[in-house]
Amino acid sequence: MGRCYRCGSQFPGGIAHSSTCPTCAQVEEAGLLREETVSLREGIEESQAEVVASLERLTAVQQQGFEKLSHSLAEVSSIIEWGFAEINWELQQQTEILRSIDHTLRTPSQTQANEHRIMAEELRKRGAFDKSIGLFSQALLLFLWTTAYTLVKRSPIWTYNVRGHVKAAREGQVKSGQ
Repeated sequence: MGRCYRCGSQFPGGIAHSSTCPTCAQVEEAGLLREETVSLREGIEESQAEVVASLERLTAVQQQGFEKLSHSLAEVSSIIEWGFAEINWELQQQTEILRSIDHTLRTPSQTQANEHRIMAEELRKRGAFDKSIGLFSQALLLFLWTTAYTLVKRSPIWTYNVRGHVKAAREGQVKSGQ
């Protein structure tokens, strides 16, 4: 029979004073398990603390990222708003230019009269009075013709009378030309 070197009790099997009884072996194993459990618990607590610290750092980095993103989005929004305002301004400028071109195209006689007037003023400045007077006369005739045509076109009574006079004048020219 063996004798437990811890508690001194006898148990079947084993060598005297060199073995442990099953009860002491279980107690010793339970102690080892307790030490391992405590060690594992401490390891888990340390791991949890590291995870919590990592999550806190991650949260801080994420918060900074969102703050930077928010600031950047505000800048992008401002830039886009400025861009649309710039496009709107350019469209308004183009609209004015297109209206001017449309006006010029709709009133070719008036445009031509203005061009004759500008050329006549240049010639007057240079001292070419004869040519200047001719261009001023052409500009005046074109302007008067355009103004009269506009008035006639807008007045139904005048339109009827003028058409009758123009028709009579044409017939008279045709008869006198024959």
